[in-house]
Amino acid sequence: MEARNLLKLPLLFRPFAQTCRPRSTPSTLRKLTTSRQRLAIVNPSSPTPASASTTDTTHTSLGQLGEKIGRASASARTPSPPTTTTTTNTTTTTTTATGATPPSSLEAISLSRFYAEHPSASEHHLHVYAHKHNTHLTLTNEARNAIISISCGNLGFRKSQRGTYDAAFQLAAYLLTRMQQQGLMAKIEFLELVYRGFGQGRDAVTKVIMGVEGARLRGKICRVVDKTRLKIGGTRSPKPR
Repeated sequence: MEARNLLKLPLLFRPFAQTCRPRSTPSTLRKLTTSRQRLAIVNPSSPTPASASTTDTTHTSLGQLGEKIGRASASARTPSPPTTTTTTNTTTTTTTATGATPPSSLEAISLSRFYAEHPSASEHHLHVYAHKHNTHLTLTNEARNAIISISCGNLGFRKSQRGTYDAAFQLAAYLLTRMQQQGLMAKIEFLELVYRGFGQGRDAVTKVIMGVEGARLRGKICRVVDKTRLKIGGTRSPKPR
């Protein structure tokens, strides 16, 4: 809006009219022109004229990107030589072809094959039953007979304190200490870790086993099983609170 037209407007509308004026000054147009010229130049060896549109630049960059993707896909299709993986802790050497994943540990070995390779293996079981009110730990032998069975109430926790994270952490640390005192660490060759429930004690026991307290027991764990009971149908659940 021109200045002479602004003078004809009332004083109330003059600030609004000033804000509606175009902001494109000659310096701004000059900056836009130079930026468009920079975008039009794709290859410095063969520059395009300044009047070229940005669509040519987009098509050229997309063509270069398509060539790169084509070269990457062609190199991915070429077969690579087989890889050989050697573990330092054991004497197992695994050779696999492209696309095949080697078995990471005893998880890929079936139970029958495990006992076939270890006929005299005595597998113990550590059952972790963690619900929202308490945490129970039970260590059994190969015949599923209980050796140690404790809960948070045995450590002096009462009522709502038994379902906390700290109570389960102290319980797991106490169990490992008791196993060390009774000489069970040397007797256990393989240990199966069985989880049940999704209480706070589930994470607490895992934290203890992965920490300093479970350094001697951690290397003997051959299998981790989740035996949480899932109800399909059945009786009506209690009202959620």
